[in-house]
Amino acid sequence: MGVDLVIVARTDALDAKLLDNNIDSVDHPHILGCVDIADPTKLATFVEAGIEAIKLNFNGPEMRNVIISEN
Repeated sequence: MGVDLVIVARTDALDAKLLDNNIDSVDHPHILGCVDIADPTKLATFVEAGIEAIKLNFNGPEMRNVIISEN
């Protein structure tokens, strides 16, 4: 190309509507999903939804240990 520098940029980084999986943890803050079937307007990030799922499935010290080990 005759240049010393080529810049490659991700154009969907702010909108994040083209994400098709949640493998890349860098994308997690940008992924919003419905977390309450009764209230489809209640949205959360991937991480927030994960913490809510842990709270629903674990109790007491076990819940705290799972959340702390994930952060």
